[in-house]
Amino acid sequence: MMMRNGKKVLVIGLVLLAGFASSASAVTKGMKKVVEDALDFSVRQSMSMFGEMKDQKGILPRTAKDGEMITCDSGWWTSGFYPGTLWYCYEYSNDPQVRAAAEEMTSRVEKQKYTTSNHDVGFIINCSFGNALRLAPNDSIKSIIVETADNLCARFNPEIGCIRSWDFGHWNFPVIIDNMMNLDLLFNATRLTGDSTYYRVAVKHAQTTMKHHFRPDYTSYHVISYNNDGTVESKGTYQGKNDGSAWSRGQAWAVYGYTSCYCETKDTAFLQEATNIADMIMKRVTTDDCIPYWDYDAPAGKSTPR
Repeated sequence: MMMRNGKKVLVIGLVLLAGFASSASAVTKGMKKVVEDALDFSVRQSMSMFGEMKDQKGILPRTAKDGEMITCDSGWWTSGFYPGTLWYCYEYSNDPQVRAAAEEMTSRVEKQKYTTSNHDVGFIINCSFGNALRLAPNDSIKSIIVETADNLCARFNPEIGCIRSWDFGHWNFPVIIDNMMNLDLLFNATRLTGDSTYYRVAVKHAQTTMKHHFRPDYTSYHVISYNNDGTVESKGTYQGKNDGSAWSRGQAWAVYGYTSCYCETKDTAFLQEATNIADMIMKRVTTDDCIPYWDYDAPAGKSTPR
């Protein structure tokens, strides 16, 4: 009797499992279509934007307002994002027209390899030429990335252990959490050249930032300014709600940056930092649609920017 009942339970279990597997398969196929539809739409939209801009030499998209595209030149810190997006679209579509658009828009940011006045060259050059290197390598890309990395490293102060972010403002030596996003450029340069200098600068910057930027709850200050001897001059914000708040975009820079540092170094301290920051973010997002407010300490409300 027990065996018969056991067989009955087993049969029921197998039937349920088969039904679950069938359902899971249907969900997987449905989600795959959702993703593919979204990517197809992204390719169309990105190429539509290119159609508007291809004859405007040197111009790149910055944002949109009231249905109108707002443009910038290559010096704006987000100028590399659109060329990078086109490279991702090409990676997905394998469409030669998308590749041509990516190459054109990437060429528009090349002169930023000479920039020595800020840290944003990592955003600009690695998003554009870094992806070009992956997907359509040529001999000129290496030199562009390495020259840019040299200029970024020139902003590194070994006494402080960080790359200086900005040359403006009241701070002595400002370092913003955003700078974690620019370390990929340096890791890339070490892979291209075999010179570990770039790697060591990136790792030291990440370690110093981990030491001083984070509060006990793993939220990050936006701006830490250092004295010349490496001690902390001030802790505050430039774009967040207040000096003690958790500016949402900055927390995203942090979790990305430390995840990337772990991928490059396999140092589990970086992985743990990324995990702790991610756990904090999951706790701090309180909106029903999971799109956070612009600052995790901003007052909740329909009119609060996201």
